[in-house]
Amino acid sequence: MSFNIKAPIIFIKDRFFKKYPETSNIPSNSGEVVMRGNKKVAIYKNKSGEEFLFSPYCTHLGCVINWNKEKKEWNCPCHGSVFSKTGEVKQGPAKKPLKKLEEESKGYIVEIIETKNLANNVKEFTTKKPKEYIFKPGQATNIAIINKKEDKIFRPFTFTSTNKQPFFKFIIKQYPSHNGVTKKLHKMKVGDKLLITEPFGAIHYKGEGIFLAAGTGINPFLAILRDLQEKNLKHNNIVILSNKTKKDIYLEKEVAEILKKENFISTLTEEKLPKYKNERINKRMVEEKLRRQKKYVYICGPQGFEESMREIVSKLGVTEENIVAEQW
Repeated sequence: MSFNIKAPIIFIKDRFFKKYPETSNIPSNSGEVVMRGNKKVAIYKNKSGEEFLFSPYCTHLGCVINWNKEKKEWNCPCHGSVFSKTGEVKQGPAKKPLKKLEEESKGYIVEIIETKNLANNVKEFTTKKPKEYIFKPGQATNIAIINKKEDKIFRPFTFTSTNKQPFFKFIIKQYPSHNGVTKKLHKMKVGDKLLITEPFGAIHYKGEGIFLAAGTGINPFLAILRDLQEKNLKHNNIVILSNKTKKDIYLEKEVAEILKKENFISTLTEEKLPKYKNERINKRMVEEKLRRQKKYVYICGPQGFEESMREIVSKLGVTEENIVAEQW
């Protein structure tokens, strides 16, 4: 056994005090320990985007493992055990591989009760909801198709329903160029079943602010706005939404009705139409709204969008504590 005099300290610190991110936006061929609801999970994403989920605890004495970026493997900081990307033991003292997530939690099986086309390659799924399941508006869950012929591949999707409603709603966009999970999901029908995990996510409502979204990045904000409306809470939130064309927009009327007319801006980047701005979300556009709403800035969209929006609002004086952001 590799002796480490600091092992007990590391064990307690990593188990009970270290903060782990509530996200699964991991680059390909990389790993990370993240929070899923109230549980820590070790995730490795391969070059094809498939995720492998494990218990983050070393099978020797239970220390939380770390991802080694250089060697692309899992390391135990306590006694030196090494595990491969997909959990096999490469070096002891551990003798057993990392436990797969399915071994610890089978998740929840939910049945699709309604499907609806909302926009270009965008579909809304309504499923049954377990009575004991609780989530916060803005959170997501991992969804897998139940199919005995193939391994379950989980992908994160945001709840667009509220926790009070007796069902789940998910809005899922299919990318025709990707022959993956979203394409298979779009073929599913009423009566088909899905497997979901515990809720997770970095976006939570802290208070009034500006919501910056690109495409399906509006989804966590839909849940938040619906929750505020359901609770009859007055607010002065502002939404700036970017899409490529009008065909990509969905539930525009609902968002406009929840907000004041001047608090909803919809912009198109590849199409010129009346009543829509024809530009990307930029510093001038955000600065104009920050004059009226200076509290929080919520950001959700693809990696490049999230990074550019974060840079813009930081230059405009928004502190890191007041930025709530997540990539999809």
